[in-house]
Amino acid sequence: MDSGVFRARTIREALKKVRAEFGAEAMIVSQHRRDGWIEVTARRDDGVSPAAKRAVAAPQEITGGRAREKLAAMGLDPGLIDTAFASAPAKRWADLERAVKQLLPAAPRPVTLSRGRVRLIGPAGAGRTTNLIRLATNHVLQHGNRSMALVTTDTARLAGAEALMLAGELLGVPVLEASSDDELRNVLATLSERALILLDTPALPSRGGDEIAELPSFETFLVLPVTHRLGVMKALLERTAKLQPAGVVLTQLDCSEGIADVLSLLWRHAMGVAWLAAGSDLDAGLEPATSELLWRLAAGTEVSADVDHPSPATPRARVRELAIA
Repeated sequence: MDSGVFRARTIREALKKVRAEFGAEAMIVSQHRRDGWIEVTARRDDGVSPAAKRAVAAPQEITGGRAREKLAAMGLDPGLIDTAFASAPAKRWADLERAVKQLLPAAPRPVTLSRGRVRLIGPAGAGRTTNLIRLATNHVLQHGNRSMALVTTDTARLAGAEALMLAGELLGVPVLEASSDDELRNVLATLSERALILLDTPALPSRGGDEIAELPSFETFLVLPVTHRLGVMKALLERTAKLQPAGVVLTQLDCSEGIADVLSLLWRHAMGVAWLAAGSDLDAGLEPATSELLWRLAAGTEVSADVDHPSPATPRARVRELAIA
């Protein structure tokens, strides 16, 4: 069986059934609660995302100025386009497409983390807590719940703390709170033997505000909604640069008609995309940010050779194909 629906009274029981059926190749497709039961739909992951399996329609031959016009119409940065033209052996569309894909800031990370110290930061409504829960769920599915802990310093926001506490209860993992730097150090000391610690943080104001604590032992990921204005994103990138983020998580992809401008901004800041996320529903999951997926999302339309008459944009349908973890 390559997919199936598993019913149980608790999420832990459902995940045990999924692991028993699919083992290390298990991938959650959706989770629902019906009539007091948890229903988890899962499938066997073959390592290739559905989006990557779809072939891009082969374009007709376009070169030179028309190819540059097409890339500019997508919203790509002129500097990125110039770099692609300089590196392409010929100025045919296929060569330029390959050159652009190599430049798009993909820095994929696995959606299941076996160990480490990971912190998510970002503005209000970006999806920090939601994506932290997604990472926690994936870890429990693959490695069990004994080696992980959740920590939050977002103690002033009741909704965020409640969501994390509920997730911890369902997954059977501890959730600890820290309202100061001293408390955080003490909490982390008690968790030193845990293989994986996921840290949730308060929302970052778009400009100014309190300094962000440096945690050298943690990998920091900046969560950015693609619906934010570019100026806000630029300010956040500049504010967090000293933390040397390991990458960004692009969220709310289902609300965007194309993200070429966002990818261009990240390219200028030499910042890679680690994960992609569509929507705030936990069912939406995470997807590693491959160059192929970034290209499709940047295009916002099916790749067509006709600059003047592109095919209809279908970004939402394309985003729904992201492998749900």
